[in-house]
Amino acid sequence: MPAEPRTLLIVDDEPVIARGLAALLGRRGFSVLTAMSGSAARDILSRQHVDGLLIDYRVSDMRGDVLFAGAVAIQPHLRSHTVFLTGDISDAARDVLGETGCPVVMKPFETAELERVLNDVMADVRQPRQGSA
Repeated sequence: MPAEPRTLLIVDDEPVIARGLAALLGRRGFSVLTAMSGSAARDILSRQHVDGLLIDYRVSDMRGDVLFAGAVAIQPHLRSHTVFLTGDISDAARDVLGETGCPVVMKPFETAELERVLNDVMADVRQPRQGSA
């Protein structure tokens, strides 16, 4: 019997990116939820367990590090099961994201790199279902 899929919450306020990531990672066996704002993500996190978090550093209503702190307060395991996405190359962003201890994938990114980083971060979470034959 295949393992249950890992649940991943994607937080990105760009609909094209959120939908694209959801489609890609859904095909890779993740059960995907999306939120277009930090407040929507917090609402989901307060109602439902997620195995991992993929957060854009800049969303419309809050920075990703602020959302990360709130997420960890609600679901502490996310401290080690979060990946940040960003196109912000400023020293300030690098410093803030570095303080989280989470991996950062720079936009634009290669999908293979993102998948590798997500799989590394979530290696101790049950494995995704394999595609049917």
